[in-house]
Amino acid sequence: MVDFMDDKQLLGELKRGNNVAFEFLFKSYYPRLRGYAIRFIEDEEVAYLFKKAKFIVYPYRSATMSGVLSLAYYFNKKVLASTIPFFEDNATLNVVLFKVNDIDDLERKMKSLIFGKNLSVDPTSYLNIYGEGTLINSYWGLYED
Repeated sequence: MVDFMDDKQLLGELKRGNNVAFEFLFKSYYPRLRGYAIRFIEDEEVAYLFKKAKFIVYPYRSATMSGVLSLAYYFNKKVLASTIPFFEDNATLNVVLFKVNDIDDLERKMKSLIFGKNLSVDPTSYLNIYGEGTLINSYWGLYED
C-alpha cells in the first residue's frame, strides 16, 4: 500500500481522483471510524456530526420506518442511500441512490459526491415533508371518508 506523507498530500491526490489515495484513506481510517460509528451517539453529538458532514451515507440492507432521512433533511445534507424500498419511496432531490449490496456502485456514487459539485440540496425538503402543516394534513387525510 502506498504511504502518503501527510494529510495535505492525501487530500490533493483525492481531489485529483487518485484511486490509490482513496483506497489508502479507506484502509487507514476504516478501523477507527468503524469503532467510532458503531456506538450510541448522544443527542448533543448528533447535531455536531451532521453539521460537519459533507453528505450522509445510509448503506442499509433493510429498513421499515426510520428517522434518519428527516435528520439529513433537517440539516440540509445530501444523502447517499441504498435502493431499499424505504429510501426509494421517501427519496427527494436530496437523495442519491446506490444499488443495495453493490460496493462498487457505492464507491462510484461516493466519489461522485466527494469530487463533484453535486452537494446542493432543496432547503425546503424538511418543511415540505415533516413540517407541522404537512403532518396535520396527513393525519386529517387518514380520517377523511
